[in-house]
Parts: sequence; structure tokens; C-alpha cells
Amino acid sequence: MTLTNAGPASAAPSFTFGYQSFSNGDYTINVYNDGVLAGSVDWYADPHGVIGPGTGDTVCASDYLGDGYGIEAHLNGTFRQATTAGHASPYTDCTSGDITEDTPLTLRAYVVKGGEVANSLGKTVYS
Repeated sequence: MTLTNAGPASAAPSFTFGYQSFSNGDYTINVYNDGVLAGSVDWYADPHGVIGPGTGDTVCASDYLGDGYGIEAHLNGTFRQATTAGHASPYTDCTSGDITEDTPLTLRAYVVKGGEVANSLGKTVYS
């Protein structure tokens, strides 16, 4: 009988989320993989052209870490989405378009790899 040592099993990554609102109505959900900033989901109500196309209300997903996971931004479920899935990091995808002013929306960040791996709390944002 031959026994081999496969070494220690690697633990599954642990995803956590940080939340930050801004006085101008923008909102960011940061995504961490084992404590390392892996990406973010950003909401820009009436964007000022700093990031993204700068037209209409904009949601962006950004992937900063080459860990094999993608980041998705969901606004009201599937109403509006941006995703980095299928792209090498660093990568940012934005989707924009006008939404009736002061409409409450739910922003959520998802970590994906062939399906949903983790998701943030839903945060209310306004157009």
C-alpha cells in the first residue's frame, strides 16, 4: 500500500462587504476576498462623469483582484446589471440610463464564478 500526502486542503475564500454612502446620493459596496479588496459595486445618481459613461443614472461593477471571481452589480434584482464576469481584472463594467427622479432602488453586490458565490445586503439608493 502506498500513501501519499496531498498537503493541506485550501479553505474556501471568505467574502465580506463594506458599505459607504455619499452626501451626493452615490453609494459604494466594497467586496473583500479574505480581507483583500477584490472589487466594488458603485451607484451614481445623475453621475458627474468621474467614472462610467456619465449619462443617466449609472451602476458599475469593478473587479480589482485576479482571483478568478467576477463582481456583479444588481439594481432592483435584474432591472439593471453590470458584470465583470468573463473579463480579466482589473475591469469595470457600467450600465446607465435615466430613471425617474427620487425612485427608491435596491443595490446589491454579487460575487460570481459559474454562478452566485456570495452577495451583499441590499441597500436602498435613489435615482
